[in-house]
Amino acid sequence: MDTPTQYRISKLHPSVRAEAAKIESLMIENIDINDGKISLTTKGKNRKVVAQISTEDLKRELQ
Repeated sequence: MDTPTQYRISKLHPSVRAEAAKIESLMIENIDINDGKISLTTKGKNRKVVAQISTEDLKRELQ
């Protein structure tokens, strides 16, 4: 997150700041393909899978 954005967030009410941090923690940073599945993951050390779809399902939907 850039410095101006961090500054604007710091001015928000604490409950709104907490919600912004929660949303930021779910922002997608990586797209991984493992074991026939495409996974969208968050950034950072403790990456979490936000969404996942099998490559076969994706192929079927694109036809």
